[in-house]
Amino acid sequence: MAKERLDLDQDLRFQRREWRLQRVGWFLWIALIAAGLAGAVGPGPISSQRLSTSDGRLAVEYERFVHRHYPTELRLSIEPEDEQDKSLRVRISQTLLDRIKIARIHPEPVLSELTADGVWFEFGRQPGAERVTVVWHIEHDKIGRGAGQLQLAGSQPLSIPFFVYP
Repeated sequence: MAKERLDLDQDLRFQRREWRLQRVGWFLWIALIAAGLAGAVGPGPISSQRLSTSDGRLAVEYERFVHRHYPTELRLSIEPEDEQDKSLRVRISQTLLDRIKIARIHPEPVLSELTADGVWFEFGRQPGAERVTVVWHIEHDKIGRGAGQLQLAGSQPLSIPFFVYP
């Protein structure tokens, strides 16, 4: 009994190209998943940022990479200039205010003052407290690269860059 063979056309050049494209596709998917887990497209180790002024009196923790309308926080750690200060003043720049919505601030400011270049918030302080923590619960409103400034009265402004995904 004779063996029957199928007469199939093979295009080995096409197959090799297809295999290369498959491997490139696998690599891209793996890279995208790794970037997501690391925080390049949302919260994670790459996205978490901590900045402070040169004098160390104002420090901010925030996510550099966020999604539009996704709730996030600006966590400020503030050190008073004088131990006897009963209040601390922090300015948030108008450029940052134009890009975000503030849902709430904890603790609530005692006073807020609108100026041409932003808003000054005044927070009460217990005498003797070394640092005050203020948390702004925010949502980014505009897509793309952005930046804004935070400033503690008597200190240099602190620039905070970020990127907002759709």
